Amino acid sequence: MKKKIPSLNNEKYILFVGGSFYGNIHGIKWFIKNVVPEIDVKLILVGFGLENYRSSLEVNNKVKVVASADSLYELYKDALFVIAPIFKGSGMKTKVAESLMFGKIILATKEAASGYDSVPRDVLIECFDKNKFIEFINKFSANNNSKFNQKSRDIYEEFYSLDAGINRFKKMFSK
Repeated sequence: MKKKIPSLNNEKYILFVGGSFYGNIHGIKWFIKNVVPEIDVKLILVGFGLENYRSSLEVNNKVKVVASADSLYELYKDALFVIAPIFKGSGMKTKVAESLMFGKIILATKEAASGYDSVPRDVLIECFDKNKFIEFINKFSANNNSKFNQKSRDIYEEFYSLDAGINRFKKMFSK
């Protein structure tokens, strides 16, 4: 049975994608407590197991837990941009590469941006504190007419896509 994404009634929203991993839960709870009260857009959370945290995440009408879905395309397509407020964990976050694949601007903490040095900081915007998140979200959501960022998609194609990986391997083995 396919899991359908509920209608969001053409509301402006930002998106967080990530399962119920401790680093995601810690980061999104911080974001909801510190940033959400100061922004004027809805926050949609999607990820496996997030429904188990619904009561602590949906603390006001600005936050909606979708949990998991068969396809994230519609959620990414209509999101203004993606957030990655991750403070704990290690390694590169696949949610960042996936967001680039969908042509999204990403607001991320230093931890979430780790390993994405080739991504310009006008596509992967590092937010060091709640004020940076709030400032960018309020400014960008008020002035944004396009939900797709071609530069993000181009960076994904060049550095993080399957073809980019295959080309790196071909270069390594052709020497």
